[in-house]
Amino acid sequence: MESSLPVFIDIPEKEQANEIRQYLISAGADLTSTSKENILEEVSCLLDACDNWLKSAADADLEALMNSFIYLILFCSFDEKLTRKFCTKVTDVGASQSNALLRINILKNLFTALPATSGLRFDTYLGQVNLASKFGLTDDIETQLKVVDDWLNKWNVIIENRRTCYRDLHGALKDQQKSEEATRVILKLLSTYDESSATQAKEDAEKCVLDFIGKQDVFIMDHLLKLKPVEILAGQPIHKLLEILVSGQLSDYKEFYNANKEFVDKSGLVHDHIIEKMRILTMLSLAINNKEISFAQIKESLHLDEDDIEDFVIDFVKSGLAHAKIDQINEKIVIRSTSRRTFGKGEWEELQDRLQIWLDNLSLIKTSMEQVVKHGHGG
Repeated sequence: MESSLPVFIDIPEKEQANEIRQYLISAGADLTSTSKENILEEVSCLLDACDNWLKSAADADLEALMNSFIYLILFCSFDEKLTRKFCTKVTDVGASQSNALLRINILKNLFTALPATSGLRFDTYLGQVNLASKFGLTDDIETQLKVVDDWLNKWNVIIENRRTCYRDLHGALKDQQKSEEATRVILKLLSTYDESSATQAKEDAEKCVLDFIGKQDVFIMDHLLKLKPVEILAGQPIHKLLEILVSGQLSDYKEFYNANKEFVDKSGLVHDHIIEKMRILTMLSLAINNKEISFAQIKESLHLDEDDIEDFVIDFVKSGLAHAKIDQINEKIVIRSTSRRTFGKGEWEELQDRLQIWLDNLSLIKTSMEQVVKHGHGG
């Protein structure tokens, strides 16, 4: 993003503004009034006259004229109203698949020209996000959440504008099938709400929950229940479904679906995909509580045909949630280790106890080795 500035034509500002005026007039713009004496007013007037031209301009002309405007904006000390008007023109007027990347690069030129701490950089970046989202060009803009967060902090962006940025960036990433990045951004968005503002995030919370439930490779989602905007959804079908995904069983989901079929179908979720996910999660619950699980128990709990059990167990292991092996002779699954579906206070206490045992054992080993070294030296 921090690329070098383009080279601008070194001529007086009013002369350059007049050249833009004459060019736009030759291109059919309505600029019959005399030019403004104030350069800021003149540039603003010229930008207003660009709309029709922007809709049909050739790429080379578009790049040259917009870079000339950037030069004049520099001269006007990045007047906020003028700079935002420029960003709006580049982003919204005449943008198409064929020129979207060029427009992104024009906004990058302005971004680089602005002081590093200028809040106007936010407007130029948001314009890039909107173009990238509309025309599938997220690979051509900065999307790393850490970088974007650093920028927002440096620019002192107010909370509502931060949320706009996260929301637009999430949409752009999701549309481009960048699932992991989109997930990080939507979680960041929800984290900006506290108890007093959580009700404002209902729509964002619903999108977040649906994203997680719809991901075929995401199984652990208890952390969502702790987010204030998600807590606000309590009592609604989407919250109940999340609770089932967090701690329920396959039978719970089937009962839920029978009572809320219309909600599931309209939400964009795929019923069969949720069934598959719930089978794996139900199997995980069995594995957490049992070191060995019989084929008969799997068949009953997961509503599987006997011929499908082996294939399912292979998929279960591939999920990365557990290490297990099939004992074909005794028709059972032997569990070696598992992940947890939820991780609350009890799990933290259990982890603390295990770490203390390991620490005690290491202390004993250290003491024993010191004794061995001491006796060895004494010998």
